Amino acid sequence: MGHPLDAATVGSGKSSLLEFHSWRCVLSMVLYISHGSTAYVSQAGLCIFGVVNSLLTLVRAFSFAYGGLCAAVQVHSELLSKIVDAPVHFFDQNPSGRILNRLSSDLYMIDDSLPFILNILLAHFFSLLGIVVVLSYAQIFFLLLLLPLWYVYSKVQFYYRSTSRELRRLDSVSRSPIYSSFTETLDGSSSIRAFKAEELFMGRFIEHMTRYQGTSYSEITASL
Repeated sequence: MGHPLDAATVGSGKSSLLEFHSWRCVLSMVLYISHGSTAYVSQAGLCIFGVVNSLLTLVRAFSFAYGGLCAAVQVHSELLSKIVDAPVHFFDQNPSGRILNRLSSDLYMIDDSLPFILNILLAHFFSLLGIVVVLSYAQIFFLLLLLPLWYVYSKVQFYYRSTSRELRRLDSVSRSPIYSSFTETLDGSSSIRAFKAEELFMGRFIEHMTRYQGTSYSEITASL
């Protein structure tokens, strides 16, 4: 499991470099519009801007990572308190694998993946917003081209989001029987050996793993 601060630091370095080049282009276009020349920003100005941009990017990445850790701790504490105080019929209706899945992989998404993804999303959103504003100011006809592209993109995203969301749900559902099978086999290992049922439980576990790998590969393919 990767640490969120490490992932955020690597992501912040890449996003900082992308932001620096994108905003350099934006500043150059602003100078072109204002002064009617293609003069670039001076090297000293670029160095100052790059240092400030890198510091702000690191602060943003650390804030997202720290916020993700705090959110994961709070969610874990609330989940654990609810499970401890849950009635007996709750455990009859929900298998142990589903409960372990909520306390492991779902918390991993909050702890590691979600801060990294939100950090990159915020960086690209403001970079794209600045580029769109400058291009719209320089060429007003750019908006006429942007509107149909936005419509087509939204339609494609609608089908993609619904498919990706359903595959993610199937991935989570197919992972729960693996935890349940593992815990049940571990708890009843002595009885399984006594009745010579190793092959039966191994076959069930392989069946759960095969079903999970099918949904997992589909989910990974849809997210590419």
